[in-house]
Amino acid sequence: TYLPELKKRDPNLEKVTIQHLLDMRSGIKSLETSNSPFSNVIKLGFGHNVTKLALKSKTEKKPGEKDYKNLNTQLLGLIVERASGQKLQDYLQAKIWTPLQMESNASWNTDARKTVRAFCCINATTRDFAKLGRLYLCQGQWDGQQIVSTDWVRACTDPALMEQYNGYKNHWWSRPSTRT
Repeated sequence: TYLPELKKRDPNLEKVTIQHLLDMRSGIKSLETSNSPFSNVIKLGFGHNVTKLALKSKTEKKPGEKDYKNLNTQLLGLIVERASGQKLQDYLQAKIWTPLQMESNASWNTDARKTVRAFCCINATTRDFAKLGRLYLCQGQWDGQQIVSTDWVRACTDPALMEQYNGYKNHWWSRPSTRT
């Protein structure tokens, strides 16, 4: 729906859902090593056009198996932009940063085209990151306002559910990383 050009590259991508991307279970092909200049991690981190790289995605397996790939997050960022009609950093500002009354401006590393490197690189103060933790401790509420849905918070913090997903669900770790 949001990235129709991907279907032209690989018809299997039509089977990939937003939830697959959120859970790192998309089946997308991506070399995830930091010791090769040809890896997608290096290209995402230092490349000049992360959108172009993300839109070159293809699958290597069926969606559903856990397979941590940073490219999933970059695609999610692009989906948020297309669905909201806003730059990712502006959406974050409106939906999270302003309602939580963050104390400092954050920055997000970008590529040469000023596209956010969604897979990493939000730079904020410890206090502001602590407010994100408090938001989850308060079931997504802040000063009486529901910022993040209770169901979303529950899905990320329920021990039994997180165990079913090997400790990773909705882009949230519940235990030390066991990347595959």
